[in-house]
Amino acid sequence: MKTPLPLALLALAACHHVDAAPAPKATSETPSTKTAPVPRAHSTAECEAKTTRAKPSTSGEATVVGGDGKPHALYWIKFDAKTQPARATLFYLAGGPLSHMNYTNLATAFQRVAFPDLDLVLYDYFGFNCSSAIQDSAVLGARFANLTMPAMARDFIQLKRAFVGPDRKVFVMGGSHGAMLGAEIVRDYPMEIEKAVLFSGDTESGWLDDGWFRFDRLMTKLDAAHPGFASSLTKLLESAEAGELVVDKDGKDIVVDRATLEVGLWMAFSLDSAAQAALPALVATAEKGERRWIANVRNAALALLEPPSVAAPPTETSLVTTFHRCNVWFPRSRRAAAPSAETRFFRHDSFVRYWNTLCKEYDPLGEFPLQATEGPPVSVPVLSWIGDQDTFDPATTRAHWSALTTSLSFQVMQGWSHDLGPTPSAGFLRAADVVKDFLGRHGS
Repeated sequence: MKTPLPLALLALAACHHVDAAPAPKATSETPSTKTAPVPRAHSTAECEAKTTRAKPSTSGEATVVGGDGKPHALYWIKFDAKTQPARATLFYLAGGPLSHMNYTNLATAFQRVAFPDLDLVLYDYFGFNCSSAIQDSAVLGARFANLTMPAMARDFIQLKRAFVGPDRKVFVMGGSHGAMLGAEIVRDYPMEIEKAVLFSGDTESGWLDDGWFRFDRLMTKLDAAHPGFASSLTKLLESAEAGELVVDKDGKDIVVDRATLEVGLWMAFSLDSAAQAALPALVATAEKGERRWIANVRNAALALLEPPSVAAPPTETSLVTTFHRCNVWFPRSRRAAAPSAETRFFRHDSFVRYWNTLCKEYDPLGEFPLQATEGPPVSVPVLSWIGDQDTFDPATTRAHWSALTTSLSFQVMQGWSHDLGPTPSAGFLRAADVVKDFLGRHGS
């Protein structure tokens, strides 16, 4: 699921930290290890976004064995600890799933403020950007066994062992998809993880569908703060149902149907606290005839149904993202058995029918839901948080993380969605403080 860059946390009691691992000897290209990293095939400029501010200390490719038993390469970048010698290594897991390049600025900002004594590593998941971007359905159909959550966790642990070996522990951090992959890693490889900072995510599939109902309930909360909003939103939805909601597209009148409007609103507003705060005013302008924002909402709903454009790196797009939407987060059997709970504004059938359309080419690949809570809880300390306006139910999500680890710190951030809250700079500083406390010793 593509999301805005999120982050923020709460403290967990400090546990013992790992001893400083010897920094892997490296050239300007790749560390020297006994196994994975091999000379890279890409330059950093080819694999990083133009908006990336920090320059990696080293970069390269690691060869790992995927879920289909065949080797593939993972492109990685490393930022040396700001204070030397480095105490240990932290792997930042990209959200989405998307390319790592969307998260480099955020991860390096946290390194500067919260863990300057840790080396930082980011990497492209297989199928993205410089790790063999999958932009062809035939390739996806042949290699999807590499894209399940356990397979992605195996990729990670091979990369981790290439950097520090199997006997040294590392820290992991990530939000959204990164948090959910982190949960799988903690479940499968607890002896190799020192601590995990995992936020705006869950330990198992099911949250995506629940988020539709949570978004519906959020509209009532907004109405309490903006009296009359619920009535105006209802009128807007009814006009779409009656075929009377018309927007301009390239000089032509386009009718927006109710289902498209509902899904588009969910896409545009369910994950962004600032957008949610602005929605009542936007709906009010629609009553006065201002509908350009509705055209953008419609475009968002329709754009997701289109395959990504084929492009050379750097690129964040990949068919892998929709594979996770359809085969991991909300697979066909769950859509068929989805609850028909009562909603006030947005019809659940609109969501299910849209997802069935989105996933019709993906459903034959099978179902691979995340189930990281199977088995007894591990002892890895985990710091986790969600926003109270996010797509995750607080009580359910807390219970899931508690079933994964016996050492959990969990908080619901008031006024936040799938982001840092309505004031991102203040949210980042708050997050940085608690990350620093949680991860332990840092530079003097």
